[in-house]
Amino acid sequence: MRTIDRRDDGYQLIEVGPSDELDVQALLAMVDEAWQLDYQGETRLVFDDTSLPRYLPAQDWLGVMALDERGAPVGFEVAMERVLFVAGEKLRCFYVSMLSVSAHHRRRGLGRWILEGINRAVFEDRGGDLIFSTFQLGHAGAPTVQATFDDISDWGVLHFQGSPIWSRRLDRDPLAPLEDPLEWRSLSVETSETGAHEEGDHQESDHEESDHEEAVQLIDEDQLSALESWICGAHSVAFGLGASVRSQYLSPGVGPASGLFLYSLGNGRQALVGWYVVGLAIDDHRLRPVGQVQMMALAEAEEDEREHILRHLAEHFVSHGCFAMSVVDAGVSVERALESLGFERTGDDMAFAVRGPMERLAAFASAEAPYWVDFT
Repeated sequence: MRTIDRRDDGYQLIEVGPSDELDVQALLAMVDEAWQLDYQGETRLVFDDTSLPRYLPAQDWLGVMALDERGAPVGFEVAMERVLFVAGEKLRCFYVSMLSVSAHHRRRGLGRWILEGINRAVFEDRGGDLIFSTFQLGHAGAPTVQATFDDISDWGVLHFQGSPIWSRRLDRDPLAPLEDPLEWRSLSVETSETGAHEEGDHQESDHEESDHEEAVQLIDEDQLSALESWICGAHSVAFGLGASVRSQYLSPGVGPASGLFLYSLGNGRQALVGWYVVGLAIDDHRLRPVGQVQMMALAEAEEDEREHILRHLAEHFVSHGCFAMSVVDAGVSVERALESLGFERTGDDMAFAVRGPMERLAAFASAEAPYWVDFT
């Protein structure tokens, strides 16, 4: 924990990391208050003790926090380290999330101050190449980010992909059960947080299907590297499978339900899907969990196989007690399958964005969908 900056009005900006002891409850209370204000009367993510390990795992992250004169948190953003491949170029990237400013400390420049602190920590102190983020268009955050980078010569913000959010209720009108499921495995890899995993050690919710543990596959570093190469060969923009991606998707037992499902399609073809189970709320009313399809590598899947995969994921989410399922299509072209299964556009759009030096953003000039990126 170190001080980045201080202001004459009593605020201070600090950097925190995995080795620091945080007042988690104070942080979560501030974030919840801020997001309630930003999403009044609308569906929002819930950050709590269950979901926090997804954003603050045991390693590969930093946070910038604003404190008031009493030392209480009044603003925060986390940056999770990732490897980003763009048109074959390997970049050190940080995925930012949870940008929050206390409802009682707005219009004092704290949001921009936090973003400037993130820039310093990522670009100056760690030699990062880019910052990656997602925005729900029309909500807080995007204008402040744009203004922050407009003031830096030869730097910018690039929104390289936009997508509607597709959603479907799974409780009121469940999909018909699959009669002939595809062969699939839930991938797991050893991490420093969890230690070695063996088949059967996969931690599932109380609602989990009884056959899911039998489908867990422990993969080694060589298999992980081969899978990463396959992903990068099919996507001009793709996250690698190391750093925080490993913590969030490949280390069962850390945080809430999440994972990577590998589907065998026959004739050497395969598909890979990353998913989360998340908590949602409207104002202070908690909803039941929702399953989110985060990343999809479906280039080798036929149209009927894409629909089959989505149906399998829906069954899996129902087994976790989810009442609905959502999908953001990062250029994967699953619109026809979604419509066939009764998914509808919610009216909200997501934007995938990168920011940093223009020379690094230039790598995206030749980038084309589909993309292997999530909306953490």
